[in-house]
Amino acid sequence: MPYKIAVPDNPIFLNLLAKGIDEKDNSRYEILPVSEARLSDLMLDNRVDLALMSPFSFGKGVGLSNYIILPTSIIALEGYTGIASFFFKQTNRKELTCSSNDPDTFVMIIGKILLAELYGIHPEVKKVKGDWKELLESSDIVLTWGTAPQKEMTLDISEEWFLHFGHILPIAFWVCRDEENNNDLLNLTKEMVLADLAPQVDIVEDNTSAGNYQPRGGRIIYQWNSEIKNALEQTLKILYYHQYIDEIPEISVLSDI
Repeated sequence: MPYKIAVPDNPIFLNLLAKGIDEKDNSRYEILPVSEARLSDLMLDNRVDLALMSPFSFGKGVGLSNYIILPTSIIALEGYTGIASFFFKQTNRKELTCSSNDPDTFVMIIGKILLAELYGIHPEVKKVKGDWKELLESSDIVLTWGTAPQKEMTLDISEEWFLHFGHILPIAFWVCRDEENNNDLLNLTKEMVLADLAPQVDIVEDNTSAGNYQPRGGRIIYQWNSEIKNALEQTLKILYYHQYIDEIPEISVLSDI
């Protein structure tokens, strides 16, 4: 019977799945692209064997399942990456409105935490369809994937996280339950990853239209290491402090068991 693997239905995670998706006649596993909320439910209900989880999804499972992190391919962000952004409208309004395409996903939750930490803003984030320009017509603040030209009033979410908290932001890592097949699942994650994917990729902002403006930079990390475990511990504490998870879960990594 093939392994069932739940992954977030978002193209930013494709580097960890590329070979697995391209394999048309694979009888060993089935990849299930789902929402982040659905992914959490599938793991908790024991309906999948392996999941690509965020710290938020991982934290929601505390006390309900015996999760094990596989020290393999991941996605973690340090500094400017262009993965997700805040967009701001010039306004004098005191009661600010906020919208997003995916307000309940982990990266957008990080955006909400940063609004609270940096500006003391706690708006209700409405789910609205459309690109950032369309959302900004009806909202004062937009949280969305991607970035925009420098002339726009925008901040990079991973850059603001790193500047404020001083550590890497892990956004996706492989999780299974404590069972006998863990090493087999570990090997599957290595089989699925994009061929020749580097352990990390440096990111430099495209500032060709910004004159003498110094481009921002950062990196996307694709391989688990001890630094990531520490960053995950800190991230879970922040999620707990802001009441997104009920407890701070213990982090169990396969190599530590």
